[in-house]
Amino acid sequence: MAFRRVWTLADGSVMITTPGPGKTIAEASQDALASIPALQTATFQNIDDASGTWAALFPASGRQFRSAWRRAGNNPLTVDMPTARRIKAERIQVDLERRDRQAAGREMAEPGASKTAWSAYRQQLRGVVRDLSNLTTEAALASFTPAWPTEPA
Repeated sequence: MAFRRVWTLADGSVMITTPGPGKTIAEASQDALASIPALQTATFQNIDDASGTWAALFPASGRQFRSAWRRAGNNPLTVDMPTARRIKAERIQVDLERRDRQAAGREMAEPGASKTAWSAYRQQLRGVVRDLSNLTTEAALASFTPAWPTEPA
């Protein structure tokens, strides 16, 4: 039977510890307390993986916005939407920058009209929606995909 300890920090953020091989939950907790000062003032709950409580604890979006998890008392985890929007926006920005780098390389390598098409594509990339403030639910944010422009042929 595996246990995990769910820590709720003073600011409502969440940390989860799981015992490593050959360690008990108490030993893993002592290691965590020794290395993470914020846990000194945290509250915790032990969760048995087999009880079904573990699955019921998680938000609908799963682990996608783990850094945005918040918890009050022994209630299920919730997602702090402003933090989740920031996480999603950062992921979109990383994808956007990757696409732009690839397009820049193609633009430099292509002659004439193709070069112009790649230049126009890069301009379209700059217009990709990154304002996520209208996404007010966790499900909407989790399923959001920007309308990426089509790459030139």
